[in-house]
Amino acid sequence: MDEVRPKRRYVAFEVLGRTRIRRDAVIGHLTNSLLRFAGEKGFFKSSPWLVFFDEQKQVGMLRSDLDGLDDLRTSMLLTTEMEGEPVIVRSLGVSGTMRACKDKFIRKSSATVLERVEKRLGEEDPGRLRRMAEIKAFVPGSDVKIARGEFKLKQVFDDGRVDLTSDQGSFGFTILDFLDLTSATRDGSAKHTPDGV
Repeated sequence: MDEVRPKRRYVAFEVLGRTRIRRDAVIGHLTNSLLRFAGEKGFFKSSPWLVFFDEQKQVGMLRSDLDGLDDLRTSMLLTTEMEGEPVIVRSLGVSGTMRACKDKFIRKSSATVLERVEKRLGEEDPGRLRRMAEIKAFVPGSDVKIARGEFKLKQVFDDGRVDLTSDQGSFGFTILDFLDLTSATRDGSAKHTPDGV
């Protein structure tokens, strides 16, 4: 009887942070995150394999069995620290082949992805595009309120990353997450955001 090969998917991802993370550290932290989230059974259900990771561009590709793909992607979102630095592990997309994954997601820079989003928002939702421009213009030190927490804006990067600080430490978002969650003004005074937002 022929053995049935598992269906596999390829996940393109990027690591957003203040410093470049080494390939070995990416493997270790993503492995530990998946084990913590899904346990050993979930880990083997996914059977993740790091196909490659570009330390210069901080982008890579993971192979996963289809059955464990959702657990893998969730565990990536829950990875918030590598080598002692706060990070965001952002999934760029999923494809059925390595080549398609590279062509669709890896070869496009973060700035290009952000430019495409801005273009789409300009056509579909000019209000959100204006909001994005306002956020990009915030000065460091502006007060920001997210749900019940208050933060100071540390920096907005050209590639769409947003760094915040509070008494609890440093936190990273993308500008797209930020659009729906925040209320702030450029002069540093925070507006009210309803609880639970």
